[in-house]
Parts: sequence; structure tokens; C-alpha cells
Amino acid sequence: MNDKRNQLQLDGKRLFADMDNRNMGFISVHNFAGWVADNCGFHIVDEDLPALEQSLDGANHYRITKAAFIETVSVKNEDEQAQEEELLEAFKAMDLNGNGVISPDELREVMAKMGEQMSEEEIE
Repeated sequence: MNDKRNQLQLDGKRLFADMDNRNMGFISVHNFAGWVADNCGFHIVDEDLPALEQSLDGANHYRITKAAFIETVSVKNEDEQAQEEELLEAFKAMDLNGNGVISPDELREVMAKMGEQMSEEEIE
């Protein structure tokens, strides 16, 4: 887990360096929102900027420090990885023959073991 966290922190540093092109050690929430829009394809509305800044830095001066950004990116990515691992484990538990596909029969059997009765329509 420590190696994953180190990689996430390194990725966070690279992202921050991309946004902090003047090497000031912080970025404004407006610049961050613009970077997200340009690189991720979704827009952060102005009304959400104070809450975003508060969640990342907490000082209400509309800037995000490098340390706060890296910590936030690392924690959020760890949470996402944990969710993906849980989902994969659930999939493996339902893929009874291990072929990478959950067949209707496997779904029916697993759900029955869990006490969940499903109609044929729901299974198909």
C-alpha cells in the first residue's frame, strides 16, 4: 500500500506542476477549475469554487497549496482504488467458473445463496 501511496503522491506532484506553471507553490481555485475544464472535460461552476477551496486548503484565500493538493489527490485515488478492488472481489465471487463472465445461471445461483429471488426478466 505504501508503494501505491508513493505513486499517487508522485502523480499528484506531476499534476500540480502542470497547473503551477509559474512555480509559485500554489494555484488559484480559478486556475484549477480552468485546468479541470481543459483537461478533464467538465466544468466547475463559480458557486462551487469556495467549497472546493475550503475542502482542499481550508484557509479561504482562494488558492490551493501543493501539499493540500497532493494529499487530496492521494486520498481520493486510494478511495477509488479500494472501491475498484471491492468491486473486483464481488465480481470474482459471482463468477463461479472463473471465466471472466457472470452467466445468468451464475447470477441466479449466487443471488439464491444470498436469499435474493430474481425473476427471469431481471436475470436476463
